Amino acid sequence: MAEIICAVYMITNTITKDFYIGSSKNIKQRWAEHKSQSTWKRHPNNPMYLDFQKYGLDEFDYVGGANIAGATIVINEMVNE
Repeated sequence: MAEIICAVYMITNTITKDFYIGSSKNIKQRWAEHKSQSTWKRHPNNPMYLDFQKYGLDEFDYVGGANIAGATIVINEMVNE
């Protein structure tokens, strides 16, 4: 069984330096979801996904942050502008 890591994570556009901070009960699965949704034309977090399409996924860094197992997962996710 794969390890499930509850944590805060950050996705950074290495060109524009814009970043997105999120949290998930399973950050490995969440990153896989972000990548699979990167070609969608309409998405709730449209600015990040438009940047995925414009710059390509190779121009983004994904870093898992503090492990928050057992803590309440933060619901709000944000994009800096």
